[in-house]
Amino acid sequence: MLVSSRRRPFRPLPLHECYMSQSEDAGMITAVVTRKRPDGELQALFILLDLWKKGMRDCFMDSRISMEQFQEKARKLSEPHPIIETKIENIQRLVKYALRIAREVKTEIPWEYQYWSWMLGDMRNVPELGGSLYKCPKCGDDLPQQTVDLMKEHAQSDDIQFYILCRKCGGEFD
Repeated sequence: MLVSSRRRPFRPLPLHECYMSQSEDAGMITAVVTRKRPDGELQALFILLDLWKKGMRDCFMDSRISMEQFQEKARKLSEPHPIIETKIENIQRLVKYALRIAREVKTEIPWEYQYWSWMLGDMRNVPELGGSLYKCPKCGDDLPQQTVDLMKEHAQSDDIQFYILCRKCGGEFD
């Protein structure tokens, strides 16, 4: 006799709000996705994205947080760089891009992200950001492959920081 348990279909909690730090000029972006729990409290996923080096740096999940506690965390997060409300699609695109960088430079994806990634919703239809792995921080254009190779080579070095512009934004430095 075959015995099996019935599993209920997984139903994600309703999306509440999403936020993103205004720190693109520093290469690090904090993305926050909140979902509303049936008891009125929130679940909040915080992801630190490093779009100039490692891809995904860190991830933290708070599975039960009151609205007041979340507002206090958001206030503290916005001290170095203001955070603004955004759409889930913007966060999904950034996370997908950060995961691409992380895979190519061999950054370990935080287990918290792997476990809680459902908070971002269905990512299967989110388009990959094409072109070069790293982009110009001013205009978003592709950087030359030679530059990208150099950045990939040093992506795991904590003592090296990058701010490399495309020729259009930085001018000709030959």
